[in-house]
Amino acid sequence: MKEEIIKIVSQLGKKHLDDPTKSDDFNNIVNILLKSESQAIDCLNELDENSISWVSFSFEDLSYKFQSQEFINCLNRLVVKFPNISYLKDDVQDAIDAM
Repeated sequence: MKEEIIKIVSQLGKKHLDDPTKSDDFNNIVNILLKSESQAIDCLNELDENSISWVSFSFEDLSYKFQSQEFINCLNRLVVKFPNISYLKDDVQDAIDAM
């Protein structure tokens, strides 16, 4: 799972800002993480700051689907782990609201 996410993130970083295929990449990230909550949590815990900055957009959708306090706890730990991602707190708050 981690390798799949890293590959997609790498591709995203190389694409033009307005590339219409980016939405497909973002959907792929969500679908990969939705396969298993426990694996998604493990994966998120292992990703680096750059990858989390790309993946954080999906937190709201994932939280809505998982409906899990354990997932929210994982996201809160990411906020502490990556304080330099300015919008991460907002993405996590959106995920909390979605649950």
